[in-house]
Amino acid sequence: MFLVLSGRPFPGQGLLPLRAACEAGANAAHGAESAVRGVRYTADDDSTAGVAHYHIDTDRGPIRTPKLIVATGGLSIPKIGASDFGYGLARQFGLRIVEPRPALVPLTFDAPAWSPYAELAGLSLPVNIETGTKKSKAAFREDLLFTHRGLSGPAVLQISSYWQPGTPLRINLEQEEIPTHWYNVVADVVLDEDSHEVFRGDRRIDLAGTEYRLLRYFLLNPRRALTRAQILDHVWDYDFGGDARVLETYVSYLRKKLEAHGPRLVQTVRGVGYVLRDPLE
Repeated sequence: MFLVLSGRPFPGQGLLPLRAACEAGANAAHGAESAVRGVRYTADDDSTAGVAHYHIDTDRGPIRTPKLIVATGGLSIPKIGASDFGYGLARQFGLRIVEPRPALVPLTFDAPAWSPYAELAGLSLPVNIETGTKKSKAAFREDLLFTHRGLSGPAVLQISSYWQPGTPLRINLEQEEIPTHWYNVVADVVLDEDSHEVFRGDRRIDLAGTEYRLLRYFLLNPRRALTRAQILDHVWDYDFGGDARVLETYVSYLRKKLEAHGPRLVQTVRGVGYVLRDPLE
């Protein structure tokens, strides 16, 4: 087995056992300090008939291995060495790729277009921000930050994960139209962002911290099938390295409390994860 690291992989625990195995010599090696020029695959070769191998062309010479692991950095920060090396290999071998797109990023503008607003840099205020329509609509109430190059802050970083090129982005800056309390509502479930209270109908539901964050994330994405990885990343953190079964445990806790006062809202999507949906829709 040969492990190829490209750029700087996102912080996490998944690669550590693999690299440790390589360094311990457990029939494995890693090429973190070698430049890979190309990879090809053959069903067999002259020396080992009937055994498939990957042939890796590196600046330290050719390498042949029956198994190849490629762990690459993302495309978002090329300055730290991120590249599309992994995507290129995936396309080369005909693997299905979910087309990458920016997420959790600020909005930047050309200098001439932004110059009338450059003096507002540093100003922050709560806004209503939304994009899309009907089932594809996403809306948040968060703080918006003016920068020297454009817009940032939690509002823009959140909406960037849902905005699509060519789709209008609507921002309401008028303070008097922003309510004192902001509510997320699906079916008869109401989550009050300011007081951190949750109600189903006229019944208050007491939720622990993680249960509250889990429900909030579902409410921010109603009728959207969320993968387990997405939920773990947003409700826990991006460096989560524990047992992913913790998600099923907290979904069970949340369901028990919500279903004590009404029908099931958190539905299982087989092979994907979960979706929050009004059963009457």
